[in-house]
Amino acid sequence: MFIHATDGIYIISSDAILNYTIYSRIFNFAALFIGRIGVPFFLMITGYLLLDREYDDARVEKFWKKSVKGLIIVTVIWSIIYILSLQFVTVSTPRINYAEAGTLFFSHMWYMPMIIGMYLSMPFVAAALKQFKVQTIYQAMIVFSLLAFLMPFITTVCEMHGINGVALQYCLGFSSGVYGIYIILGYLIKKGQFKHGKSYQFALLQ
Repeated sequence: MFIHATDGIYIISSDAILNYTIYSRIFNFAALFIGRIGVPFFLMITGYLLLDREYDDARVEKFWKKSVKGLIIVTVIWSIIYILSLQFVTVSTPRINYAEAGTLFFSHMWYMPMIIGMYLSMPFVAAALKQFKVQTIYQAMIVFSLLAFLMPFITTVCEMHGINGVALQYCLGFSSGVYGIYIILGYLIKKGQFKHGKSYQFALLQ
């Protein structure tokens, strides 16, 4: 709620930011920073609670019925509502661009397919993780994190200095991308992988 409220007040791409006071700018960036960690923390909690479980066929079916079925139904219903609303808005107001209006309606819907996919695969990921030592999983997470976070950062810095085309071709699709990293991080926390680390080190990792 905090990040969406902040986005509603401060539009980063707008030139209006040049007219903000220094205190407003500081609050703007601090609020965006704090708000953006909401999804990573939520996914880590998901991994903490759901990956360290025993799943068999009966438990998988129960988990899907309880946690996935409702999400799919709600997503389909709201998608239909958005589509009908989008048609009404664009027909009644021809000046509105259909593509831009669609972005406004569906911009936040990225989350639902992501979490549904996570929940569908959660039992299989949980079963697979139990076959390996926590240290082995931790080492793999370091590599995944470097690919997912460090390489895009390097590319952005290079582009800021006029150096284009600096990018490494890789795919984290099978590991669920950055969202899978957050969930497995939650699992590692539960297993005590970070209990000997300093709190500030974990904060920097975020």
